Amino acid sequence: MANYQRIDALRTSRTDWRIRAFVVKRWEETIPGADVFLHYILTDESNRKIHASVKREYFNPSFKRNLHEGEWKEIEDFVVVRKVSPFRFSEYHLEMVLVENTKIRPVENDNPPKYMKFKKLQDVFLGDICTAYPVGEHQLVGIEGPSRFEVDVDIPEVKQLRETILAKIRNEYDDESSEDS
Repeated sequence: MANYQRIDALRTSRTDWRIRAFVVKRWEETIPGADVFLHYILTDESNRKIHASVKREYFNPSFKRNLHEGEWKEIEDFVVVRKVSPFRFSEYHLEMVLVENTKIRPVENDNPPKYMKFKKLQDVFLGDICTAYPVGEHQLVGIEGPSRFEVDVDIPEVKQLRETILAKIRNEYDDESSEDS
């Protein structure tokens, strides 16, 4: 196996870095009267993310041709700079700048590790996978007559899970009610 540095080990002191990274996101930015930039969000096996960019003067056609979302790549000979923009695309305070001599190669075994695979949406929304991001709000709404549940879900993929979510909430509420009695 090749010797790769981890993203959190990158420093501004050298330019001979070699990483194995997964391309999470790619976009192009055009500033009127100025440069065109390619931007990437990259991550590695440690799940640390870093912003990478390419300015027009360093643009190499292989960047656009070879760096696609959802692929593992070996990236070598790039510059690491301190992030000066007030906008941060990752939690890391450094940014990778891909230059003319940056080499990009496919990774032989580009199957992501298990922890990098996407989870099933239903498992996330049903609470089977611990997440710090709330999906919506659920609450017991007091009305005349029997109590009812209200779930506010505006995400199209989740609307189909409404009944399953309601059933889970009812089960949790029924369990709490039986403990109180």
